[in-house]
Amino acid sequence: MASWLKRQELAEAVEAVSRALEFDQARFDVVGVGGFLRSSEIWTALKNRLRETQPQASLIEPQLTPVAGAALLAIARLRDAAPEALPEDVVESLRNSGKQFGL
Repeated sequence: MASWLKRQELAEAVEAVSRALEFDQARFDVVGVGGFLRSSEIWTALKNRLRETQPQASLIEPQLTPVAGAALLAIARLRDAAPEALPEDVVESLRNSGKQFGL
C-alpha cells in the first residue's frame, strides 16, 4: 500500500508542476534521480501513469550522477560550449567516476 501511495504522490507532483509551469501542450523532460526512483517498480508505474495523464512528458534516466552532470556543465561553461560539444573522453570519465563510487 505504501509503495502504491508513493507512486501516486510522485505522479501527482509531476502533474501539478507541469500544470503550474503551463506545460499543457509543450513537450518536457522528467529526469529520474535519487534513490526512490532506482526502484524499477516505481519508475515503471510513474512512466505508465504519465503516459496517460501527461503524454507530452518524456521520462529520462540520467547518464551521469548529479555531481558529474554539474561538473560537465561547469566545464562546458568554462569552454563556452554546449555540454554535448565536449569531448567524449571527458563525458566518459565523468560517467566512470560515478560507477567507481557506486553511484
